[in-house]
Amino acid sequence: MDVSRLGNGYLQDSKLDNALFANNPEKCASVIGVSINLIYLVSALISPYMPSTSESIVRQLNAPLRNIPDTWAMDIEAGHHLGKAEYLFTRIDTQKEQEYLNKYGGASKTEETKKKSKKTPKGASVTAPSKN
Repeated sequence: MDVSRLGNGYLQDSKLDNALFANNPEKCASVIGVSINLIYLVSALISPYMPSTSESIVRQLNAPLRNIPDTWAMDIEAGHHLGKAEYLFTRIDTQKEQEYLNKYGGASKTEETKKKSKKTPKGASVTAPSKN
C-alpha cells in the first residue's frame, strides 16, 4: 500500500503535533485536510479486500463510500464534520496470537533455513526412492 506509506511519510515530514497547531495553525489545517483526503482514498483502495474496514473509515469521515478514482482530488473540504471515532481493528488476544501464527503465518525463517540446508549440495547425486 504505497499510498498509505506515502501518507504516513507526509504526516511524519509535516511534523503534525501540538507545536504545529500552536505555532502554525494554517499549515496544521492544511496537513490535516490532505491527510483526511488520503485516508478517504485509502478507504476506496482497500474496499475490495477489506470492505468492513473501508465502511468504518467512511463512517468516521462522515463521507459516502466511493469508487477508486482515476485521479486524486481533495473531495473532503474544509468545514466538513467528521463522524464518531471508532477502532478499525480489534486487539488480538496474546493467547490467540500463536494459534493465528500457526494457522495463517506460513513458514518461519527457521523452517525455511532448515529446508534450504536439506537441499542436495551442488554436484551430488540423488537416488530416487524405491517403489516397494
